[in-house]
Amino acid sequence: LGKTLQTIVCIEHFFSTYSQPSPVLIVVTTSLLGNWKAEFKRFAPHRRIVTLHGTQRDNLRDQIEPTDVILTTYATLARDLAWHLRQHYSMAVIDEASLIRNPDTDHSKAVAKVNAKYRIALTGTPVENSARDLWSIFRFIQPGWLSSRKDFQERYEIPLKAPETQARTATLLRLKTSPFTLRRTKSEVAPDLPSKIL
Repeated sequence: LGKTLQTIVCIEHFFSTYSQPSPVLIVVTTSLLGNWKAEFKRFAPHRRIVTLHGTQRDNLRDQIEPTDVILTTYATLARDLAWHLRQHYSMAVIDEASLIRNPDTDHSKAVAKVNAKYRIALTGTPVENSARDLWSIFRFIQPGWLSSRKDFQERYEIPLKAPETQARTATLLRLKTSPFTLRRTKSEVAPDLPSKIL
């Protein structure tokens, strides 16, 4: 099962469980808009998808229903943030969450401000440069869980760079984040793939 399909199943389960839902927001890269629409059409064809992207998006906002899925891009979300801040979403999903790994970018700041009851971040690479990447993603999915940026730096980032504290700090960080992380390894997803060659 791919991340997209698993998320669609989660969204559909949510809509079937809650009697008074509000829309679900999905934020993706522009290149993935078509893929998400196609996957919903294939696996949840009854679900209405409203794509807020491009010049016609202003006209679509008034037509949004509580059981709709709103699909938008990172750049469009940042431009339309004032409107999104007035909305309440049942769930907010961000795909390619590594795009918010720098907490100082407009994209990262925008998604962190979205008002949603539940949050899901999808990524194949949660940490690319440093532990700060993980903090930035957690600022979205579980605000405050990894404390302030300065505290996180002192408690995790700096100790992870020191050989004498690296292993212990990595274990502590893993324990802190594991309740909110669903991780799939290559052996679970594609055991037929050959091992990595260096």
